[in-house]
Amino acid sequence: MFAVVYTGVVKRRGFFKKLKRAVGRPRPFVERIDYDGSFYYRVLTDCDAERTDWQNIARLCGKCARNLLLPSETALPPDCGCARFDSSRYEQELLTEAAVSVIEQAAKAGKKLTLGLVDIPANQPRLVVRLLEYAETVRVLTARVDEYDRYAESVYRRLGVSPVVGGDAAVLDGCSAVLAPQGFEGIGSFSVGGVIFAPRTHGCIEVVRESISLPQGTAVPDKIEPFDFAAACWQLMGKSDYIGLPVMLGIHGGAPIDTNALAQKI
Repeated sequence: MFAVVYTGVVKRRGFFKKLKRAVGRPRPFVERIDYDGSFYYRVLTDCDAERTDWQNIARLCGKCARNLLLPSETALPPDCGCARFDSSRYEQELLTEAAVSVIEQAAKAGKKLTLGLVDIPANQPRLVVRLLEYAETVRVLTARVDEYDRYAESVYRRLGVSPVVGGDAAVLDGCSAVLAPQGFEGIGSFSVGGVIFAPRTHGCIEVVRESISLPQGTAVPDKIEPFDFAAACWQLMGKSDYIGLPVMLGIHGGAPIDTNALAQKI
C-alpha cells in the first residue's frame, strides 16, 4: 500500500487556529481513498514541507511511510522516517517489455542477432529464454556465474541451445544489442555494435517516463507524476495490467525515438 502526501493545503479559519498554525504543528488529516477495487491513503497537512513533522507522518502512515507519493517540489529531510516510493522496478519492467518488442521487430526483419543480457544478481534468468527466441546467441554478464551455468544446462536440455555466461564485461563484446534493465553500476567497459537498453544511463535507450499512456478514466492524484502512480498501482496494489501500458523509448535525456528506426540499428 502507499500514501499520497500534500503539505501546506489544509485551510484553517479563525484567529486562534491561525495562531496555532503559525506557532505549532497541527495534526495532519488522513483519509482512505478507494480506487479500482483497492485503496490508498491521502495525507494533508497545513504546514509547509520544512515545518511538517515527518516523523509524525511516518507514524500515521505505518508501512506506507516508505512508499510515499509526493509532488515533485516537496523535499523530504534526511532521517525523517519517510521515503518517496521508488518506481525503478516498474521502469525496469517496462523497459524490458519495450526492448524485447524492438528486438522481435529486428528479428522479423531477418537480422541474425547476438543479444546481451546484464543480470548481475541473477534474478532474471527467464528472460534468457525470451531472448533466445530472436537470437542465434545470447550472452549473459552476471556475478553468479555458477548459478547461471546450472540454469543454462536446463535451457539446453529443453531447447537444444544455451546462453554464453561470463563474469567479465568482455562477454558482451560484439552483441547486436544489450539489455541491462538494472543498469551498469560496477561493470567494466565492453564494445557493442548495436543498441544498449539501460535506464538512466548516458547514451543508452530508456523509457520516456512522460510518455506513459494510462487507461482511460485513471484518476491520478493532483501534482503526482502519472508514471509513479502507475508504478505504485502495479507494484503495491497488484494491478498486473499496468505492466502492459504503452510507453515510448528514447536516448537518455533526449526525445523519443521511433521504434522502427531503433530496430534497424540493432
